[in-house]
Amino acid sequence: MGINYEQLEKLLKQAIKLYEGRQELASKKKVRIIASGGGRSPLLSPSEQIILTLTYLRHLTTFN
Repeated sequence: MGINYEQLEKLLKQAIKLYEGRQELASKKKVRIIASGGGRSPLLSPSEQIILTLTYLRHLTTFN
């Protein structure tokens, strides 16, 4: 992806911290129809989502 492993770890830690903070703020403002914890869980972890996004941006693939 054009970065070394240490840079990737640092990026993942910072991005996950930011993601969790934003999720917490969004959940406080949300009006719930379904009980907390309900609904479908995500298929990919936040770190997998970040790596997939970086790969997409690096290669500009279409994933068809």
